[in-house]
Amino acid sequence: MLWVEGFARLARDLRLVKGKKPGELASRPALTGITLVHSPDTVIAMPGQVITFTAWVLNDTDSLLRSIHLVTRSLTNAGMEPLVYATSPGPEERRLAGLLPGAAAAWNFTYQVTEGDLSHGGELISAVGVEATTPSGEVLWDECDAVVPIVAGGDWLR
Repeated sequence: MLWVEGFARLARDLRLVKGKKPGELASRPALTGITLVHSPDTVIAMPGQVITFTAWVLNDTDSLLRSIHLVTRSLTNAGMEPLVYATSPGPEERRLAGLLPGAAAAWNFTYQVTEGDLSHGGELISAVGVEATTPSGEVLWDECDAVVPIVAGGDWLR
């Protein structure tokens, strides 16, 4: 999972280093690209529940990134039916002219779980990607899927 890699990078940056006191940060390694973390606001969902998916984009470079574009790849249930977000940023709202080094941006999407989603069993999968351009013209890409298991009302208590 790509979000795990992002958090692993953060943990690596916060590791203790010989000769430093507890709580002092290690020197940060060179930044390498763009990081996308896409996550739901719940660990399970039931029919009727509204889920908010949040996509965070972090400029993980030492330079200003340009032409940032958050791409909605898909929203599906376990039956692989194409679904539609109840609310989502429009195409122009998912574009940024630039993102400073170390800066982040976030976008929210919502979806209301249906009985039809439950009938397929399994989960909802919201997939997004992000692309950005470096000052040298290199195009960076990252992608991440947010997955939410669907259960019948009360099943999560068992």
